[in-house]
Amino acid sequence: MRPAGAAPARRVVLVFLGAAAVALERLEETVDRLAARGEAVERREKARIGRRFDRAARAAWRIRENVLETIGGAAESVWRQLGVPTHSDLAAVERRLDALRGVVERLDRPRGKGR
Repeated sequence: MRPAGAAPARRVVLVFLGAAAVALERLEETVDRLAARGEAVERREKARIGRRFDRAARAAWRIRENVLETIGGAAESVWRQLGVPTHSDLAAVERRLDALRGVVERLDRPRGKGR
């Protein structure tokens, strides 16, 4: 029997996770769109602005990477706080299961006479 309020609480968590996923997708789309627009401006203005623009473009790209990394880190922190396993967590469990399978297979092997 499920405790009262369990389904609504799970739904709230799912809504939060969905909202976080949508926000990340939209942020990435916006950043990519702005970067594409910036590339168009770069092509048009590069000859006129020269090295100064190159430095600014590299800085903007680093900022984009930092923003995406920060958002990704924040999302990972949320998943961890909610107890959602990561790929590395699942890989560790899989490795442990493989090791246990080996132990079980060794124990299940028929033993020779006299043992």
